[in-house]
Amino acid sequence: MLNFIFGSIRIKLLAITGFGTLLVVAMASFGLYQGWRAILAYEELMQNEVQVHTEIAALQLAFSEQSQQWTSLLLRGEIDADRDRHWQRVVELQEQIERDTEALMARVDQPEVAALLVDFLDAYRYGFGTLKSAQDYYVDTGSADTADAMVMVIMQDNARLLQEAADQLAAQAQAESRSVGTSTRSLVGLSVVLLALSVALGFVLFLILVERGIIRPIRLAERDLERLAQGDFSQP
Repeated sequence: MLNFIFGSIRIKLLAITGFGTLLVVAMASFGLYQGWRAILAYEELMQNEVQVHTEIAALQLAFSEQSQQWTSLLLRGEIDADRDRHWQRVVELQEQIERDTEALMARVDQPEVAALLVDFLDAYRYGFGTLKSAQDYYVDTGSADTADAMVMVIMQDNARLLQEAADQLAAQAQAESRSVGTSTRSLVGLSVVLLALSVALGFVLFLILVERGIIRPIRLAERDLERLAQGDFSQP
């Protein structure tokens, strides 16, 4: 009988301990899963933002090179071969910047940044017409100062629009990063609360199950043993 009682107690203790452990592990796993999801979301956000920043920086670099090629054209334009070589590079950069801007617009998720890129592309295409007119004027008259003045304001405006797009993207990235950080902290806090609740609930259930499954049967067994020791065999 004692072997059965102690065997039953051992089984109940194992069951109670296993249930409490399972509850704590479940809550801890939930917290780890939420943290893992937040990390993945942050990594995806950062990868996309870094890629877009890199592409905008490449656009700014190409636009700067185009401006330098235009300046070199005006400085060395007296030689036809040099002038044609620099102008050909200006045209190549124009096509590259238009193509890369269109590709970037398809990747950008932020409406404000996309709108600035649209404005830049429209102004940039319009500015190339003015640049071509200035180049023709320079070829006809040889006046580098006048040709440069014809496009200076347009080039400055295009550079400003591109910089505004880069600045807006950086602001959006910071805002999204703060949002992801806030969500992550909230999830971590929730996980800690749930873990604490699971530990408390597991402890309460442990006490209840120990009382009902172990202590109470032992007390009943003690009472029956005392009754039998006193010679009372009236109850089965």
